[in-house]
Amino acid sequence: MNLPGKLVTLASCAMLLISCKGEEPSSDTHLVSNPMLKFAPANTPYLLANLEETPAEVVDAYLAIMQPGLDLLQSMAQERQQEDPDITGHTDAATRLFSAALAELDGKLNRAGMESLGLSLQSHKAFYGMGMFPVFRVGLHDTAAFEATMSRIEERAGVTLPQIDTGAAQYWKFSAEDQPLAVYMHIAEEHLAIGVWPVDSENSFLPDFLGQGSTQLEAAHTQSLAQLNRDKEFTAFGSGYVDFRLMKQEMLDAESVTNRSLVPLGVQPHAQFEPICAVEFDEITDRVPRMVTGLTELSGERVEALYQFEMNESLGRALALLVTDTPPASKDENHVLAMAFALQIGKVRDYLLEKASDRIANRYQCSALQTLNELADQTFSSLNRPLPPFAGNLNGFRMMLTEMDFENPEPQTSRGLMVVEVEKPQMLVGTAQMFIPGLDGINLVPGAGPVEIPPEMLGIEMGESSLFAAMTNDSVGVGVGIDEGQELDQFINASGNETGAFLSVGYDMEAQKALEKRLSEMASDLDTSSMQSVALRHTYMSMHFTPAGLTIRSAFSLRP
Repeated sequence: MNLPGKLVTLASCAMLLISCKGEEPSSDTHLVSNPMLKFAPANTPYLLANLEETPAEVVDAYLAIMQPGLDLLQSMAQERQQEDPDITGHTDAATRLFSAALAELDGKLNRAGMESLGLSLQSHKAFYGMGMFPVFRVGLHDTAAFEATMSRIEERAGVTLPQIDTGAAQYWKFSAEDQPLAVYMHIAEEHLAIGVWPVDSENSFLPDFLGQGSTQLEAAHTQSLAQLNRDKEFTAFGSGYVDFRLMKQEMLDAESVTNRSLVPLGVQPHAQFEPICAVEFDEITDRVPRMVTGLTELSGERVEALYQFEMNESLGRALALLVTDTPPASKDENHVLAMAFALQIGKVRDYLLEKASDRIANRYQCSALQTLNELADQTFSSLNRPLPPFAGNLNGFRMMLTEMDFENPEPQTSRGLMVVEVEKPQMLVGTAQMFIPGLDGINLVPGAGPVEIPPEMLGIEMGESSLFAAMTNDSVGVGVGIDEGQELDQFINASGNETGAFLSVGYDMEAQKALEKRLSEMASDLDTSSMQSVALRHTYMSMHFTPAGLTIRSAFSLRP
């Protein structure tokens, strides 16, 4: 049997949440495949899939990490049953089915329990578009067990979900009255398929959805993803793309799957665009043709994902020139917080002003792009004036907080460093001397090394802690709670930004939880202690401009 509405979401989320957990990268991504890829059309505008299943030992490791959270969900499911034991008393069928599904999960939020329901914790998955309409396929552990689970849910809810039989296949259709879209579900070849598309166009989608069409492109899609994995150094456990050129075609081409499917509804997206739109959309998608994403690392201790907006070389190189050599934030997981920003603000302003001026002189004619014309006007108006000297000379900043007592967040209980990279640091120091009496008596000169600043000069209580400042030819920095300024001297003289990172942040999740705990105690009486124990150990995010485009890396590690 199958799931309606909320039950679809619940089952899909459960399978995705657990089955997407990681493992060691494979060096043979070109030798593996995903049988569900044979259903994806050749010109799908987006595709996300794994070429290898997740190993059992990695799934078990993540289940152990997630067990406190699963226990909390278990207690919530039991409380719902106690508060609302008569599921069939509801008039709304969707509510009854959702409650019945929660009851079915009772006591089964573990590996053996989920598999007893027919769900796979290691399966292949594929998410793609038939035109712009989404299809999701996920492997099952046991088809018969899954169907039995759905039968029990139907019986418990007092709802019958009739199957539609084509003679060659069966499927379920969930649609609300007067709604143009429907959810279609089908069990085929040991996996569950879910799709959404217009009811009036279902006959054009069902053959391929049910595996009766001519789409047999597993090898082609496998080769495409395997090549992507090699090019971007992705693992075989999850990667894909969104092709903006194909999405544009789906919207602008009268004969595209999307446009043909919407005709019965009296909707024609392509008719909303003037002929000039095709030319101007081409200009945009030529610059940024697609976005790719993939998992670059998966294990029981760490997960890292990459997202990249690919750009043509001209645009990529122009943006890369805006990045300074300010080092990215430290990845040391023992630090409370590390952050770095590495853009030359004066160059960024000049670049944006130039691009806004170019657009004003060559305005988009397509009505759908008028917002970009307005943005160019606003940008030009905001930036067509001199920047304050400090902002115009700013090249970046770095900070690192190594210790903080969140129960008593005072300077004397903190330890950290901060450096501002600026073309003329003497100007910044001179400004500070105007507002801080006595600071002009401190021998703060480029290259002289860190000097201690008396806390009373700043009017703050430091206890036994210390405060240092230092300056180089292109930066000025301060350190709180450090040893004799040595740490500040090393921090301020660090250099090198080989990856083009212009923004990077790393933070300790234990420290974040300590802060959130204080806030939640005041804002809510919800007991989140069980969920907090599942928190990540450390999170790190970085954004890069390179000739290849805009790259975003996101990584997190888990507590053992």
